Amino acid sequence: METIEIRLNKKVLIPALAVAAVALIGTTYYVCFSGRVEIGAVPRVAQIFAGSLAMYYLFGPIKKLLKNEPVLIISKLQIEIFEIGKPVAFSWSQIIDWKIEHDDGTPYLIIKTIDTEKKINIGWLDKTSSEIDQLFLSYQQSKKQLRS
Repeated sequence: METIEIRLNKKVLIPALAVAAVALIGTTYYVCFSGRVEIGAVPRVAQIFAGSLAMYYLFGPIKKLLKNEPVLIISKLQIEIFEIGKPVAFSWSQIIDWKIEHDDGTPYLIIKTIDTEKKINIGWLDKTSSEIDQLFLSYQQSKKQLRS
């Protein structure tokens, strides 16, 4: 089995981020600079601050998307999860249990080891939750065959 890299789904994420960025810029312009809404200085500053903060939080996924970094790397030896800037690797022998759960319609991959439990949102990835489930099953079976 080869190493599989799972990345963010560009076809879904790019339009979503574009709509969010346009909506933020548009509402900030309309409220603060168009002159069509008469508000005081405090709500105007609050709108600019909230818009800037929201753009800051959009910048992380945009940066990750542009770098095209993998979110998960699955190989014969280990699973590598890329969290905020740093990878966390688990060998198959460390993994006690794993499962995919849905929380309010969002799929999460839950990996349990002796020391820790990781919960990863897999809703924005380029593989579906059932594809990831099948990958885990096949790699787990190959791990069992290596032991035999």
